[in-house]
Amino acid sequence: MDNLLVLKDECPKIDPLLREISDTQNVGYELRKMVQKFGELEGKILITNGADTKKVSCIKIPRAGVPLGDGFVDAFRCDLTGYISAIRDEKNLIPKLEYIRPPPFGGTDLYVVDSIIATGGSICAPLEVIKNMEPTYGSPRKITVVSTIAAEHGLMQIIENYDVDIVAGMVVNDMVPGGLGSGLDENGFVLNPYGISDWGDRMYEMSKK
Repeated sequence: MDNLLVLKDECPKIDPLLREISDTQNVGYELRKMVQKFGELEGKILITNGADTKKVSCIKIPRAGVPLGDGFVDAFRCDLTGYISAIRDEKNLIPKLEYIRPPPFGGTDLYVVDSIIATGGSICAPLEVIKNMEPTYGSPRKITVVSTIAAEHGLMQIIENYDVDIVAGMVVNDMVPGGLGSGLDENGFVLNPYGISDWGDRMYEMSKK
């Protein structure tokens, strides 16, 4: 995939940080700070690779994508930020759009940030919103999707339907009996080799105290 950048292959700091994030002992504020650090590292790698830091905008996908997006925005010192909430129904895996407040992204390099790409639905739904808003906002110069871990199945859903670049810390392409696609289990979660991949609940609903 020419439009895919896997950062695990680019930077030795990525793998140990992914392992920390995947460790179920890390929860709440501590985990959010780890994910934020990961987002900042992703941003810094892109800047080192020549990404423009001036005409930039960012859309974070709540809730799990917010800490990652916060770190990413810090790296770019990005002023134009917003949100498109796409919450997945765990029964049918279809995302529901609940809050749409993007920044003025016309003429910018737009980054769409979510913590994990599993089926791809929580990214494809916001990308469709962005496409429909272009007559009002103007078209971005380019769109880049940013995540920590991505299932190959979800990546293909995005790439086949949208003209975007994708940046991921790691890509999973394992197949298991009953799985819903490459890199997914039977429930549509990423087959994270380092532990549990769905860390939204761990970031916001669990505490060590």
